[in-house]
Amino acid sequence: MRKAELMVDVTEHIRGPKGEKGCRGPRGPKGQPGVIGLEGECGVQGAMGQPGQKGEKGDRGWRGLYGDIGTPGMIKGSKGHKGLSGDKGVKGKRGLGGEKGEHGIPGMPGEKGDPGQWGDSGKRGKEGPRGKPGGRGSMVGT
Repeated sequence: MRKAELMVDVTEHIRGPKGEKGCRGPRGPKGQPGVIGLEGECGVQGAMGQPGQKGEKGDRGWRGLYGDIGTPGMIKGSKGHKGLSGDKGVKGKRGLGGEKGEHGIPGMPGEKGDPGQWGDSGKRGKEGPRGKPGGRGSMVGT
């Protein structure tokens, strides 16, 4: 344990108390560049910037090919203007009546008509004369 007592900071007693901090000295010469490290990874893509100003109009391009013929239109065109009507003419005089023509050829006879209805039955006639007696019948069973 005596060793611990002997270990005392002697410099403080020899030099005296520490003074105030002095001014910063001049900058030293630049050192040699260090070793280049590994290449870093790409960062995340940044936000889209605002659009720039519109450029000048370019030259006129080549004329394109003709397109296919379209279907006929469904809307009918408007009707044209009505023309002017002419004046109505004067009515002429009535002509003379013609002569009466000759008789024509007689036509074919028509079809036979439907038969008429039957009439009512007439009165009953008188009773007729009595007939002759009949012959004798055959014997049955003998």
